[in-house]
Amino acid sequence: VEEGWKPGRVVRDAVRALVNTLQGLGNALIWFLLYLLPVLLLIALPIAVVVWVIRRRRRRRREKGADRSG
Repeated sequence: VEEGWKPGRVVRDAVRALVNTLQGLGNALIWFLLYLLPVLLLIALPIAVVVWVIRRRRRRRREKGADRSG
């Protein structure tokens, strides 16, 4: 035999689901800030340095080329 519809139970289940979702989002944010962000920074920093060096060299070459032709 099925029980009848109980709005109180639905509300309780919805609130529990909301709390679980918010806890999951909070956990994900903590993991991102304390674990993933530092790892991404460690990966991105050397790449940023390499890009900066390449751009600087290209700029210097252009400046030298402009000085010679000017």
